[in-house]
Amino acid sequence: MKTFKYILLGYLITHISFMLIVGFTSFTEFKDKKSYETLNPVGQSIVDFSSIFECSKSVNDFIYFYSIFTGTNRGYSFFSPNVAETKVDITFVADGKRIDLPLLTQESKLKFECANLHFKSNIFNEEERDVILRSISSYLFSANPTIDKIDVYLHLSKYMDLQTARDLGYGVKRKSILGFSATKKERIAKK
Repeated sequence: MKTFKYILLGYLITHISFMLIVGFTSFTEFKDKKSYETLNPVGQSIVDFSSIFECSKSVNDFIYFYSIFTGTNRGYSFFSPNVAETKVDITFVADGKRIDLPLLTQESKLKFECANLHFKSNIFNEEERDVILRSISSYLFSANPTIDKIDVYLHLSKYMDLQTARDLGYGVKRKSILGFSATKKERIAKK
């Protein structure tokens, strides 16, 4: 019976460690100088402290894989079987250079990330995806008058389900695709 307790205690410690890593590494989003300066001293110290939780890419992949199936990556807001197995990052490119969205305040960044959760969970619905990306592209055209064309790349990381990982071993499939293109004059999607 003591062995079983030690196993459960070890799992609890591992689970809490992974939750802390997932939680604190999210604060590294504020590391860029512009975001960092907008934080109060407590926020800045949390961002500084969060750097000790950064791990190598393979370790981060494993922890993210684990957090998908336990629901910790979304703060248990969903039951883990309903959490998406695909992670999506979006990049806007014009004239071979990446364009960052001009989100001026921490509040606007937070609003965008919250809206982004809905968008990323419906990324494979082409009609909805094109409407949202067309709207963002239109905003970028008006914010950057010298740009004539914007390409939107979707960087997909698909994490295996538990059965596949058990049968074939753990792995992550990565793929980058051109998800959308828009020109200033036409303002419509081109596949």
